[in-house]
Amino acid sequence: MAHFTTCLLALALGLSTASHLYAQPAAPPITAAVPDALTARQADHVAALGQVWGLLKYHHPAVAAGQRDWDAEFRRQLPRVLACRSVAERSRLLSAWVSSLGPVPPCTTCAAPPKSEVRLVPNLRWAENKHRFSAELRQQLAYIQANRYQGTPYYVGQLGSSTLFLHEEAYADQPCPPADLRLLGLCRYWNMYQYYYPYSYLWQEDWAHVLLDVLPRFAAANTALRYRHAAAALFTRVHDGHARYYPLDPLLEAERGDYLVAADVQFVNQQAVVTHVRQDGLVPTSPLAAGDVIRQLAGRPVAELVRQRLPETPGSNRPAQLNTIAGNLLYAPTPQLALQVERASCGVG
Repeated sequence: MAHFTTCLLALALGLSTASHLYAQPAAPPITAAVPDALTARQADHVAALGQVWGLLKYHHPAVAAGQRDWDAEFRRQLPRVLACRSVAERSRLLSAWVSSLGPVPPCTTCAAPPKSEVRLVPNLRWAENKHRFSAELRQQLAYIQANRYQGTPYYVGQLGSSTLFLHEEAYADQPCPPADLRLLGLCRYWNMYQYYYPYSYLWQEDWAHVLLDVLPRFAAANTALRYRHAAAALFTRVHDGHARYYPLDPLLEAERGDYLVAADVQFVNQQAVVTHVRQDGLVPTSPLAAGDVIRQLAGRPVAELVRQRLPETPGSNRPAQLNTIAGNLLYAPTPQLALQVERASCGVG
């Protein structure tokens, strides 16, 4: 499980290094400026492209076998999709793209009953939405899924119970990738979870809605730090504590600060309570005491900080998120940190 999510961070979003050789090199991708601010229509266009692109990546024989530079295909189609003026125009574009990949031979074994119990299948309701895809395109996608590739997958492998994502270029030489690569990274990550996450049945929100919801933020993430915050917000939507940075990203670590108050904090009844103060003589003596309730840090109420950090703090549930927030609460970028605390013996001070 941890291996699954770590691979996604490194390969899907370009936050680590990797190498890649494509089975069939393609022509250089079309480049076009992607606006930092997407309209609702444009965001839906990109989401539709990402969903179709991912289904083809893992199901179409010409793609799943590694015969296409699939990253370049996404980047080529992106400006064309963004220029569409209607859902109908978008469907015609995507349908023609699917047809250009060549025929899909019938799969004689795909409809056969499985040899063992199938406990989880990908949710493909998005591909049946008649308001987003034409009848022709819906029929194409359904046929490809029903006659999916049966050979050795080019992009996916298995090591014991761990899923391995193979032959993915990380683009890690760019601290802040251009917008088309940011959207590519988002769609990679979304599709990896869409088709291979073993706990998707626990999701409390529609994964297709998550893609549409976070797309504008990835488009607008035009600095290295904004991009990392956008990725953290995406990880949080998985609702799994394993979906996080391993180790903490250097830019986020620098933003958090290098100084740490020598005390431990836990949230008890939604309050930040000091549970332990280090007193071993190796660090300056802290004025904090066990039982203190921290109300403010650097002039900001703790409740406000929690509201700000929850959307970018991964965790399977709120207590797990609060535990992570507590572990980072007393970091600061300066040697001194102003705290307002409530002590049982003397009130707020």
